[in-house]
Amino acid sequence: MKKILFATFLLICFIALAIVFFSPPKKSVEIEFFTPDNQVITKLSAPIADSNKERQTGLMFRDSLPNDEGLLFVFNGFQKHAMWMKNMRFPIDLIFLDEKKDIIKIYENLPPCETLDCPSYPSEKPAVYAIEMNSGYIANHQITSNTKIYFDIDKK
Repeated sequence: MKKILFATFLLICFIALAIVFFSPPKKSVEIEFFTPDNQVITKLSAPIADSNKERQTGLMFRDSLPNDEGLLFVFNGFQKHAMWMKNMRFPIDLIFLDEKKDIIKIYENLPPCETLDCPSYPSEKPAVYAIEMNSGYIANHQITSNTKIYFDIDKK
């Protein structure tokens, strides 16, 4: 009986360790916003959407987003991109960034779209990244096209 209990205990420990070591970590990054003279404005924690499925889903079907959280999109290639608000349940702000993480386009208070004919919001210039955050975040933190943005997606 003791051998069976010990074997069961070892099996449970092995399974727990396998789950911890072989589960992919949740990819996320801290995004920092700075004034042109390098004063910190604010920080966001953001999961990284870098696969086609993650980028296509984005924040769809979520009921809300914590105030200090966003979603960082990492696009394949340096080209023009567009986002839409299909199946969104709350308004958001959106920032497109180039390869140097300079802001190339800002959209504020994008409304949810629940119809088949949703407008798209283009980057207008080639972009490598986009950040989605709660509506009002950009205005509340006085983020402008001159704001500097820093994040390191290689730190995961």
